[in-house]
Parts: sequence; structure tokens; C-alpha cells
Amino acid sequence: WRGCVRVDRIEDGGDGPKVTLRPGLPPHLLRLCEASIMTAEEEQAAFRRMNFLKYYYNHHRMLLNEEDSSESQLDMMDDLLDRAERIRNDIVSSSVRLVISIVKKYCTPHCVFDDLLSDGIVSLLRAVDKFDFDRGFRFSTYATQIIHRDLWRAIARDQKSRARFNTGNKVFLEGQTEEENSRVGEHNSGGVLNAISQLLEHLDDRERMIISGRFGLETSGRKETFVALGKKLGISKERVRQLAERAVSKLQSAARQLGIE
Repeated sequence: WRGCVRVDRIEDGGDGPKVTLRPGLPPHLLRLCEASIMTAEEEQAAFRRMNFLKYYYNHHRMLLNEEDSSESQLDMMDDLLDRAERIRNDIVSSSVRLVISIVKKYCTPHCVFDDLLSDGIVSLLRAVDKFDFDRGFRFSTYATQIIHRDLWRAIARDQKSRARFNTGNKVFLEGQTEEENSRVGEHNSGGVLNAISQLLEHLDDRERMIISGRFGLETSGRKETFVALGKKLGISKERVRQLAERAVSKLQSAARQLGIE
């Protein structure tokens, strides 16, 4: 079942064929794209070998007796997984340029390239694990469908989240005191919403979730308690309160740096 030079070399721990890319690309993209695209024969051999190694590993795992298993048996099984993983990584590396070509079509001011590329590579990994080469078509055909579908869903989720966020912000602003409203009135509402969005970028995901929940930014003004947020995050009410205080402090500091009142 061996015989493909590229797959044999990768399975044995060697490097696959590389390509020279045009200068000017960011270093991280150059590293991601350095593997050459697989031919149809290499692709079929790679999936056949990877699937065989996984099957062989699972076969031995089912027969394994934990009480009398030897160290050599466990080492052999680890080796099977390592060889399968090396081949899988080569399949992924040879397909990254496909992901990049698709991601470029979806970039917007709100959906930046690097974030979409990360989502696209996750979709590519999923496609590698589910692809059935016996159906007779190329992996790129199958992966393209999966990546397009997942990117559409990611963008739809982002748009929905921003719509909720803007609605929550408007309700939040409308609920301010007369004194606060007079200050808000000095700016247009769009500018204030943009300022809030800009400030929230200084928080990590957990802090942003807490602040959004506490001030109703994504729930049309409905504010969540520390207890409810703690249940969502799997932490105590007191820990949520501490994180909220830290997040507010970070927002105040960011506001001063950005000159936002």
C-alpha cells in the first residue's frame, strides 16, 4: 500500500515538495502556502494511506487489553496516529491557497481577512476528516462547498450580532438621564455607537460578553444579573463582578486614550 513518493516521504517524517511564492506576501501566509498542491494521484494516495492508518489504529485499540498491554504495543499505536496526522497536515497545507482564494471574496470592513482565514482553515480541517475519495471527485471540489457554506454562516452570524448590538446600544442610550442625554446630544447617535464599538474592542471576549450583558448592549436593553452571566460563563457571581469592574476600568482608560468623553 506504499508507493507514492510524496506520501511515503511525509509519512516517514520528511518534508513534502515546496513551491516558491511571489515576494510581498506576509510571512505567515508564506509559511502557510509553501506546500505544493497535490496531484490527483497524490491526493488519492494520501487519503487512502491516512484512512488505513486510522483504521489500523482503531483495530488495535479495540483489541487492546489495558491490563496486559505492552509498552511496545502502545508505542506502535502512537506511531500509527503520528503517521496519519503527518499526512493529514500535508493535505491541509497543500489546500491552504484554496482557502485564501475563497476568503478574499468575503472580506468586508466588518469581516477582516485574518479572521475569515481562521474560519476557513477550520472548515478545511473538517472537510479533510469527512471527505470520501472513493466518490471519484477531487478534494478541492468538496472543500470549496464546505468553506463557502461555513463562511456564509459566519458572516450571517456577525451581521446578526452587530444588528443586536446596535439595537441594544440605542435602547441603552435612550435610557440615560436627562443630563447624560444632553451630553449624548452633542454628538450624533451614530458617532456614539461607533465610539462604544471602538471601546469594546479593548476587551477580551469574556469581558465584552459581561459588559454587553450588564448594560443590555445585545439584548435590546435587557440587563443581565451577575448570577445569570456567571452561569453562562461557568464562574461564580463574585468572579463576574470582579471581571466587570476590571472591564469598566479598561474602558475608562481606553476612553481617555482615545479622547472619548
